[in-house]
Amino acid sequence: MINNCSFKINKEFVVFEHLDGELTVINLKVGHYFLGRESAIEIFLMLESAKTIDDLVSQTQAIYSVADDIARDEIDALLKMWQENDLIVETDEKSIFVLKENAELKSWVKPAFIAFDDMRDLLQLESIHEVDLDQQGWPAENK
Repeated sequence: MINNCSFKINKEFVVFEHLDGELTVINLKVGHYFLGRESAIEIFLMLESAKTIDDLVSQTQAIYSVADDIARDEIDALLKMWQENDLIVETDEKSIFVLKENAELKSWVKPAFIAFDDMRDLLQLESIHEVDLDQQGWPAENK
């Protein structure tokens, strides 16, 4: 089980976007991308500011109708996966936690977070965000 230190998104190498019920997360360092669905979206987005696992469990239970042990086990598994893939980092920042209670809890759906590496070569190109319209377009491999 993950200890109760604070975690946050590794903004040095990770970019993400939440759109149409899916979360796309890209680790530009290793060239992997991930799709998050269901409760994984809210849990990942909670880590935009430092959170402990206790904070994540409490905040998840304020959104979903889920038992403490189930939420803790699922969040622990997500945190381990995210750490292994350098999507999150431990931080010395103090946990920032504001509990917002919803009037009606959503039904719990197990978090889905799927990894892909089929675009690794493209995502690892240097200067991926630099576009030179007179040359090759985007992305262009630096030689």
